[in-house]
Formats: sequence, structure tokens, C-alpha cells
Amino acid sequence: MFRIPKRASIFNHLPLFSVTAALLMAFMALSCNEERDERAPAQLLVLPVMEAAAVDEGTRFEPTMLGLAPGATNSEMRFNWYGAKRVSKAWVRLFRNGGLVSVTAGTSGVVLPRTTNTCTDYDCRNDSLSWHKASVTGLSPATAYEYSVSNDSVNWSHRYEFKTPAAGPFSFAFVTDPQITRGNQDCSSWGGGYCSTPNTAAQGWLEVVGKIAARNIPLIVSGGDQVDHYGTTSNLTADEGEYERFFAPAPLRSIPFAPVMGNHDVHDQFAYHFNPPNLPRYSCSYPVRQDVCYDMSTQNAHSYYYLYNNVLFIALNSGNYVQESAAAGRVKAMDDLIKKAKTEHSGQYDWIIVHHHRSTHCQGSQMTDPTTGYLVAAGLNKIMVQNGVHLVLSGHDHTYSRSHVITVADTTAPGKIDLSATSAAATAPTTGSSAGKINMSAAGERTVTLDTAGTLFIGGTSASGGKYYPLGYSSDANANYPFFRDGTKGAAANTNHGKPTWAANVYEQRRSPEYIIFDVDRSSIRMRAFKVNDDASPADEVTIVKKGGGNTSILRDLRGF
Repeated sequence: MFRIPKRASIFNHLPLFSVTAALLMAFMALSCNEERDERAPAQLLVLPVMEAAAVDEGTRFEPTMLGLAPGATNSEMRFNWYGAKRVSKAWVRLFRNGGLVSVTAGTSGVVLPRTTNTCTDYDCRNDSLSWHKASVTGLSPATAYEYSVSNDSVNWSHRYEFKTPAAGPFSFAFVTDPQITRGNQDCSSWGGGYCSTPNTAAQGWLEVVGKIAARNIPLIVSGGDQVDHYGTTSNLTADEGEYERFFAPAPLRSIPFAPVMGNHDVHDQFAYHFNPPNLPRYSCSYPVRQDVCYDMSTQNAHSYYYLYNNVLFIALNSGNYVQESAAAGRVKAMDDLIKKAKTEHSGQYDWIIVHHHRSTHCQGSQMTDPTTGYLVAAGLNKIMVQNGVHLVLSGHDHTYSRSHVITVADTTAPGKIDLSATSAAATAPTTGSSAGKINMSAAGERTVTLDTAGTLFIGGTSASGGKYYPLGYSSDANANYPFFRDGTKGAAANTNHGKPTWAANVYEQRRSPEYIIFDVDRSSIRMRAFKVNDDASPADEVTIVKKGGGNTSILRDLRGF
């Protein structure tokens, strides 16, 4: 999938002059408006398919941090990369069967720091970089394409490959919290954990993406915290070196990656580096960044949605911090976006899957996260069930968790739910902060039949091994969240560090970088969670089945007990 074709010779075909002249005329016409608004339609030149040998590559151009994002539908692919400062163009060429299909102009701009503060502990380089974005539409299903990108429409990158999905069953991967740093993995103090060689977060991420690519997975969906450094309130500038490590895996040139904002992604570079579809647009309240607007005071900044085969994916921004007084407005904005996506794609999907950052059913040290508590109290879980969302995928806790299926009735009084019929008490962790495991796998649901719609919540752990959190410990002194199974709530109620939260079903700290594979068809979704060092035996496995063509109604546990 990741073959890079050799540069084609331009001397093999006689009609080269006429082809080159046509391309130059097209480039001149499209280049008139270099500083174009990303909201405007992409400028597209559709050409008769020409053999690769008839296309001039110019001098080889090397983009940095090149990646893909899914389009609004399968007929679109989106591209993002970095280049040299003040290069105000973005171009992508599309090839099929070696022949040039189209040339599309995108948009670009200078990577600007939010302030003039001097960077001391991380790598800014903001004065020498530019961001570039483009997209191609009209793609055919089940088709292999090649593409190259350019900053000047003359000199082009290597050609990379991607393939559009066929209609019908497909698979996707979920990862969260790679939180790439320049440092080591969090394994030396955790006995029994897995360490990469070399023992770095970047290497762990390389291994996870490599495992996903080896399974020929066509889409990676994120739970946020792509990188670690998020600056300060006055200087929200990320470490570009971390982003270089994030985009380092070669498969990211061929597999679209759907990001969401985590609390460590609250910086301007998140907007520069990613190019998802259907982003809301707002007026910027700080120095102009050409057509990129990243205003974190808005309710739905960087939330979006996309239709992939028969799944309506909705990516929500729960990453940036929310005060209690603003939580209701944030949840309403999320609810509005879900409804908008459903209306726009009515009748086109079988499943709705939401991915966002802050897990609302985790069992680790983030269980008392104040922002999460405010959002839950404002109805975050409730709108998932009410909107018929089947799966909610999230992270933030750096542990693995799977909830019981949650119904509307559950969301109205979460502190009073009695799940004793299907759940057992958790095993208390060992003493000390190194306690790493509360394993409720023996209490996992075998079969659950529901009379009403329900939602399953899954929280992933770190996809790089950069950081793990112990289970059962609270990091915030929150008096009102979470709710525990015995009806109590808040951090003070969890003095023995062993209480399961009210919706917990399976939760574990496995101390290994992980990824989750979902196999989707019209009536079922099979989920398998894998440790990077054991891709033969799923650490957790479950299948969600629809009953009578309706919403989620049966949860079947496949771990064999």
C-alpha cells in the first residue's frame, strides 16, 4: 500500500509539449488567487487520463508532516502538510492507473505564533513554516489512487497511495492519547509493562500505526491528545518536534486520520496540521490567520462530522476546558451538531459513532475530572442516547474501559442505578500509587437485551505508551463526580480507591500501547482491543448487534467465559 513509484521520465512520449503547455496554462489560471479562502470551492482542473510518463515532476519537493483526513463522504479525500514560510500555494495532483486525473488548488498560510513570546523549552520554528491544505472530490469507490503535493505547482512530492473503500462491510481503527513527546514511555515504574525499543513515545506510536496498517485498515479515528505540549494561556504554541514525530509513521501518508481535540491539543497548531471536513466557521478575535479560524471561546470549534460507508461519524470537541456555567451551552452545541449531521445524511447510514476526548465512564485517575463532570451534569451522556448514538469512543484517562449499555433512564439518575444483576464487585488494587489494575473482566456482560435504544461507551488507553494512569485513584477533589455503583459520588466517596463507577463493566490498565479495531456491517459491529505487543489475542472483544433492524439491542461478549 505504501509503495512510492519511481519518478517518471518525461522523454518517453512524443506529445509531451502539448500536455505540458496545457498544464502550465491551467496553473497560470488557477494561480491568480493565491490567498484563497478555504471556504470557497476548491479550484479543480479535470484532465483526460494521461500516462505518468507525460507529466513533468519538476525538482523533487519534500513536504513535512504530510497526512490525510477523511472527506465529508467517501468520494472526497483531504490533505494537509507543512512547507517553507511565505509559500502561499497548495496543490494536489491525483493519479489513477499511472495516469493524471486532476490537479486541484488548495489553501495555505503562514504558521503564526499567538504572541511574540520567546520559546525556551520547546521548538517553535513558527517564523519559518507554512501550512497547506487541499482536497479532491469525485473519487470512485474501491479504487486505488496515487497523489502528489506541491507548494508552487511546478515542483512535486513523491507519489503516495490511498484506496477508497468499497461499499459494504469495512473496518476502522480507534486510537487515543498518543500524546507524543520527545521523551520516553511510561513503563520503567510499572512492573510487567511493555517497553518499545528504543523506549520512546514516538517509537510506541510507530509500532501502533504499523500494526494497524498491517491489517489493511482504511481509516483511523482518534480520541484526541495527538501531542503533549499545549503551551500556556498567553502562548498557545505547540512543539512542532512532537508533531514531526506524530506524522512520522509512513502509513499516515495513505490512511486518513480523523482527529479530535484533546486537552493537550488546545493550541493553534491543531488547526494548522489537520484538515477535517464540515468544520464550523467563526470570526477570529485575534490576529488574522488567513482563512484558518481557531477561536476556542466558540462552543463547537473543531467539531465536525463525516459519512464513511454506512457509519455517520461525529467528532466532538470536549478537549478544551469548560466551566460549570458554560457546560450547558457546550452540550447544546454538541446536540445541535449531532442533529445537523443526522438531518444532512438522513437515510444514508446504519450506525452513529461519536468520538471525543474526555471519557465519561472511565475508572482511572481522570474519573473526577471537573470538565467531564460539568458536561455530564449538563446532559452529555443523555444527548448520546436520545440521538440514537450507538457507540461513543473517547480517551483522556489513559486506561481501558467499556461501559454497560446506557439507556435514557440510566442518564436521568446515574447515582441510583442498580447493576448488581450483571456486575460483580471490583477487586481492590494493591497499595500505593503504582496500583495498576482493577479487573472486572469476570463480570463482563455475556448477553444483554434491551427494550429501548442504548449507547455503549468505550474508553481507550494510550496509543504510544507515553503515559499511563493508575486505576481507582482520583486526580481532582471533585465532590459531585463521578457516580459510584453504591449510590455515592465524588472523590471523597472513593477513599479505598476500589469503587467501580456506576456504569463500569470492563476496565483495566494493561500498561501497553493499544489500538482498537472495529469491523462493521449493516447489523453488527465487532470490537477487538489489542495490545501492541500481542496482536493475536484481543485484550477485550465484544459484538454489538441490532435487533429487528432497530437501535442497539443486544450486546454479546466474545471473550469466551
